[in-house]
Amino acid sequence: MLKLTQVSVCIFLCLIAVCSAQSYWKVGASQKTILPTVNGTTDYVVPIPPEDCCSAGTFVQEFDVGEIAVGNGGSSCHWVRDELNVRVAAIGPDPNGKVAILVSVEVYMLF
Repeated sequence: MLKLTQVSVCIFLCLIAVCSAQSYWKVGASQKTILPTVNGTTDYVVPIPPEDCCSAGTFVQEFDVGEIAVGNGGSSCHWVRDELNVRVAAIGPDPNGKVAILVSVEVYMLF
């Protein structure tokens, strides 16, 4: 699986190859956690190594936003296993002034 930084480098190198000396492109990328907060922060998450497939994660008694429903049939969520992020990259402008924006969101338990 490619990471965002690898994709950004590949896109940047492709842009260098196709852009002329008179034109330029701007490329930017960012990421932000979308985990619900507890006491105003997401520092409660304890990282779990990828090879640990059995750990339930970090138990959370109550999130700042209140109850969070999950898609596994349970009425509420109390366990957080992974950091969830939204990532965005923007490339442009093209010769017509348009900017391409790529967005990815990590989600799970949607079924």
